[in-house]
Amino acid sequence: MTSVKITTRLSSTYSTGKIEFEGRTVSQSETEELMRRLRDPAKLEEVWTKWHDYAAVMKPDYVREVEIANEGAKELGFADVGALWRAGYDMPPDEFTVEVDRLWSQVKPLYDDLHCYVRSKLNEKYGDDVVPLDQPIRADLLGNMWAQEWGNIYPLVAPEGAS
Repeated sequence: MTSVKITTRLSSTYSTGKIEFEGRTVSQSETEELMRRLRDPAKLEEVWTKWHDYAAVMKPDYVREVEIANEGAKELGFADVGALWRAGYDMPPDEFTVEVDRLWSQVKPLYDDLHCYVRSKLNEKYGDDVVPLDQPIRADLLGNMWAQEWGNIYPLVAPEGAS
């Protein structure tokens, strides 16, 4: 199967996905809205888990897509598609990796502090059973299906007096 067919199938499967929630069928776009809006940790976990269970059907296509991309990158002389992507900058891929690691080492202390602060605020709201202070934050509590943006939980974690 070609990469174009796989990409099309992945896009279609994702965009037409549905889950059952609270006795009704919920579309993919509504699952993302629910993740932004819901504050009940049990409901957030349910939506997140059901969507990720649904999306698991896409894994074989993603695996094949990566295989095809890696084959293409190797034909172009790169170790894999990651090296090809890193080559798009003004330095060799290995140097880019070193530079990213260097920059991450500078930002990581701030990220660790931010994570600790957000976890403590979520712990205040949800308690130790939902947000233990000695564990990572559950992805479903972060207000985004993929946990890559935390802005939707700002009202829960904003410093006192902030708007």
